[in-house]
Amino acid sequence: MPGVASNRANRRPTGFTLVELLVVIGIIAVLIAILMPALRRAREEARRVQCASNLRQIAIALNSYANENKEYYPHCASQGIGHTSEDWVWWQPVQDINESQVARYLGARADNLQTLLRCPSDELSIHQHPGRIPYFYSYTLNYMLGTDNTGDLPMGDRKRSHVHNPSGKILMVEENGTTIDDGRWVWAGDSNDMASYHDFSFTNQHARGNCSFVDTHVELVARQDAYTPHYADPRVN
Repeated sequence: MPGVASNRANRRPTGFTLVELLVVIGIIAVLIAILMPALRRAREEARRVQCASNLRQIAIALNSYANENKEYYPHCASQGIGHTSEDWVWWQPVQDINESQVARYLGARADNLQTLLRCPSDELSIHQHPGRIPYFYSYTLNYMLGTDNTGDLPMGDRKRSHVHNPSGKILMVEENGTTIDDGRWVWAGDSNDMASYHDFSFTNQHARGNCSFVDTHVELVARQDAYTPHYADPRVN
């Protein structure tokens, strides 16, 4: 049957050849390589926004505390000084997180409260320091706005109403998990201890981290700026 033989000869094989499959796989690999950084940045941007939201809510809560306590903020929750009832966060193992001074102003308890106190980018497993109790939260209070003493009033001139330029003074920061060990941020110390998980553009001192300000707004601030009196010292303009 000449016609049948001719039809069989004209048929083309179905599916991809090995070379075509390799070309397709190569194209997919290139697309993944191009898209992955963008997807990673998009995911981290979403985490940064959530972290900023956490910091803003905490800043509002701290200011609500100040409204009811003669313009003073709560204590810093320092590991070195020890626990006081006025600590902004009750974080040590024997303490009930729900009794934190900030808790009732946040309107959250238990797991919901702990979620608010943690940045979604923070790796809690690295919050380990020899001889220190791990601090399993992400945010710390400017030591010049809180206090570490056990008296009735904070040390020195710490009233919110006495803060120079409230919109330019840092109230809280998201601290790096490799250095954070309590609820107190000593900006005059190691200038690498502000977290920079969300910043893809800079490194080291130029890296930026989330900070909340006395007026409760939140922004990314460069480390080299955050550790200056202009940003962190409530006594200067």
